[in-house]
Amino acid sequence: ARFSTIDPFEPSGDLRWQIAKATTAAALQQPLLGFGWGAHPTAFHPWQPVSMQGQIQHAHNEYINVLFEAGFPGLAVVLAGLVLWFVRVWRAQRPLPGPDRMPVAAAMAAVGALLIHAFVDFDLRIPSIGLLAGTLFGLGAAAVRDGTARPAWPPALIGLLFALGAMGLARSSADPLTIL
Repeated sequence: ARFSTIDPFEPSGDLRWQIAKATTAAALQQPLLGFGWGAHPTAFHPWQPVSMQGQIQHAHNEYINVLFEAGFPGLAVVLAGLVLWFVRVWRAQRPLPGPDRMPVAAAMAAVGALLIHAFVDFDLRIPSIGLLAGTLFGLGAAAVRDGTARPAWPPALIGLLFALGAMGLARSSADPLTIL
């Protein structure tokens, strides 16, 4: 109650739960492809319960939001990518000496904290937090390098696609009617 006096438009925990339930129900109407990236503010409106006032911009749960926007395949790709990152970084940091392991472990812990908090908010759609998350992912991924030469184009292509996707998310959050 005390925090609602700071920002009266901040949804309560109860309202966040209602938004998550309504968004999940709507996502199940288009489970294969979802409603499109960045479409939550406009596509959710027909499923928005009458008791919810105003425009609901996000599901206040990043995973449900991805399910709504990209369907089960999109959510599976996101979750598989996260699991792959954690497994590869965990394996890469194990042989490192103690002091060299600390930044990698800290990056993993920070990413873990962000991903846990993503169950109750849409942090990764806020550009500054998304940039921080990308930096932490990069710090962890740097430990995966084992010194062997790799072709330069696949990581560069993946980085470019990731950057374009992040720009699309940031841009669609700022103006939901415009996508790259």
